Amino acid sequence: MEQTTLHGDNQQVSLEAKKGWMGGIMDGEGTIMMARHAQANTYFPRLQMGNTNYFICKQFVEILREFEIPFHVFYEKSKNSKHKSVWRITIHGFKRVKKFLDIFTPYLFGKKEQSKLILDYINERLSLPNKGYYNTPISENLKQIAEKVIMLNKTGFQKTSTTIRQTQPIEL
Repeated sequence: MEQTTLHGDNQQVSLEAKKGWMGGIMDGEGTIMMARHAQANTYFPRLQMGNTNYFICKQFVEILREFEIPFHVFYEKSKNSKHKSVWRITIHGFKRVKKFLDIFTPYLFGKKEQSKLILDYINERLSLPNKGYYNTPISENLKQIAEKVIMLNKTGFQKTSTTIRQTQPIEL
């Protein structure tokens, strides 16, 4: 099965198309989050994109490789024959997440606020004398940033899909 890829004759247009595509995929299928490390009483950033479509995941991985962003791929075979298996691509670590967000934040819409907050968190952590290793105690400001990202991911726009369907259509 042949699928279209994001390659073109004009290298700059192709690069911008890839960045835009990655932003759209992260907005729709990705997670930009802070995870709490209970033993160290700190937080660390994690990005994840999961999908059941092999070609979407393959394109995502190809673009990560092109931008030299390290990642992990996990394949979860469904135990239920009614559900599809899923690929999960994960990026974690201050420098890796920072590299991804520095490149793709301008192309995010729905998750831009989380992205900017995590970049603030990472930049402050990396400015610490020991580069903010995971076991480094964090300031109250960093804790507030992390908690805000967690809250944004829990509540989103605080509207359920039922509420959204009941509202008036958006005029474009």
